[in-house]
Amino acid sequence: MVLHYLFLKVNGYACFSIAGPIESGKIRTTILDKILFLLYLGAGVALWVCVILFFKTPANVSPLQIIGSRLIWFTCYLSAVVGVLWNFYNRAKVWSLYVGVFRVDQQLLALGANMRYTMAYVGMIGLSLIAFAVLLALIIGHFTEQEFNILEFFTFTYSNLSLTMLVTIFTIAGSLIIFRLMVLNEIMSKNMLPAKGSKIIQVAEKDGIKTIQQYMQIYDQLCDLTETVNLCYSAQVMISIAGSFVYLLFYDFEVILNIKRGIPILEFSLSSLIWSVFYLSNVIIVVTVGSVLSHQGKYTSNLIDQAINSTNNAEIIEMVSIIQTARTNNPSTITIIIRV
Repeated sequence: MVLHYLFLKVNGYACFSIAGPIESGKIRTTILDKILFLLYLGAGVALWVCVILFFKTPANVSPLQIIGSRLIWFTCYLSAVVGVLWNFYNRAKVWSLYVGVFRVDQQLLALGANMRYTMAYVGMIGLSLIAFAVLLALIIGHFTEQEFNILEFFTFTYSNLSLTMLVTIFTIAGSLIIFRLMVLNEIMSKNMLPAKGSKIIQVAEKDGIKTIQQYMQIYDQLCDLTETVNLCYSAQVMISIAGSFVYLLFYDFEVILNIKRGIPILEFSLSSLIWSVFYLSNVIIVVTVGSVLSHQGKYTSNLIDQAINSTNNAEIIEMVSIIQTARTNNPSTITIIIRV
């Protein structure tokens, strides 16, 4: 959790200090945190103004590419500035996500869960490093082709770096919930699926009711954490992804026009193609996170349905019905992508 906090700090999304153990959930906002907030906000606004006032259109770039580039820059800066403001205002909620994840882990461990997160986290860190390495290579390639300008370098780098970091933060936040849902589903699939005796769980009936209560509490908490992710990051991600999508549309229009004009494919701008793939990958990553989270939530719902159908015990049926109602009223999905 501390690693996630530091990553948020670097991006300007955690302008607060931890005031105690993680489980306490306490934070404080020091003078240094407020100065850091103003620096991040000032840098974003200043570079955004520079893009608006001093950006010069290259002579060798088509009008469609210019419009697409301006839109992607606008959305990147808008999401960065909104993100810094919004997460400073909701800084208690930002930290509550990681506090909630820590508490869910303690409850899953109490149920005997096998918390195999190490390799998943290593994989996420590896993919993040690859994403930043690719971005660095793209930026170097861009200024190798274009005449180097220090102002353009900072504005161009900041906009694309903020987009990459935002998608990375969103992916990490969504994955925290996905991993816990997978562990919960694994436990439920072992204990709640009908066994030989058609029992809802393979323990004594009294213990079974208590176990189902624990499942319900964990799942409700994961649903609440999903809503926290939506609150903290969905607006910024939606803005950035909309910009990426529009950029891709304009690039597609340009490709179609060039084909109609008889321009050979080999003469198309290679850098524009690579940037299009980069923006497309961001869209795919965000959609994938939402889809996987939705899939895990649906799987939980199916397990609950099977549990209800496998027993005649009225008290147990009432318990699992409560879980199912919570699943319907508070779906564990990221709202900017899909709702179940």
